Amino acid sequence: MNEPTSGVASAGDRLEAMAARALEQIAAVDRIEGELAAAKAALDRTQRVDLPELMKDLNLSEATLPGAGITIKLTMGVDASIPEAHRAEAFAWMAENGYGALVRAEVKVVFGAAELEKAEACAALLTDKAYETEVKMSVPPPTLKAWANERLSAGADIPPELFNVRSYDMARISNSKRKR
Repeated sequence: MNEPTSGVASAGDRLEAMAARALEQIAAVDRIEGELAAAKAALDRTQRVDLPELMKDLNLSEATLPGAGITIKLTMGVDASIPEAHRAEAFAWMAENGYGALVRAEVKVVFGAAELEKAEACAALLTDKAYETEVKMSVPPPTLKAWANERLSAGADIPPELFNVRSYDMARISNSKRKR
């Protein structure tokens, strides 16, 4: 007979044990990702709210704590976006005001899986109008943020009816004693 010998797990037992281990690992990853999200939110609050408020109360824009090797600087942070309802107007405004180069136009051509030859012909020519195309205009988020930061720093206006821009104080912290 081919019965398993004592001390040797059957294939089914090994499979069950490995699946259980994988489920434990999935749970651990979920828990750690939750802890990471909470830690990032806490850090964000400390850097965007708590430290800037304290430094303003102390009438400081920069502080160095030599004993701890810590330097804190208040800088301006910016969040920027373009509301979906005003995208065309915002892109037109950017073009009219010398910022058109920041706007990207993406052309997407959709083919079925069995249409590889058509896809290759279209990619080579890009002139055949028999293909369904989609043009999407956008400003990459990091580009928009940098542009808004630059304009705000220069004291220039950004039309609030076209752009969602929010500036905030940000405490930048460096630690010369921190091990990497």
